[in-house]
Amino acid sequence: MTPTQAQTAVGKRNNYALCVVHKDRQHLTKDFVRANAKFVTNIGELVATKVSLMNNFNNSQLQLFNNNEA
Repeated sequence: MTPTQAQTAVGKRNNYALCVVHKDRQHLTKDFVRANAKFVTNIGELVATKVSLMNNFNNSQLQLFNNNEA
């Protein structure tokens, strides 16, 4: 997931799911995808801590950047 997707999953937990298909072939067919798709319906809960850590890190970087301008 991208950071934006993870943030959206956390912010819209009741409306967001992740579909995962493990690719073990060069060419996927729709039958393969249908048979092997796994849905993670609680992805927002699973990534919430990591999104929080990422946001804290980004805020810390911004504060350091702003402090260096003075």
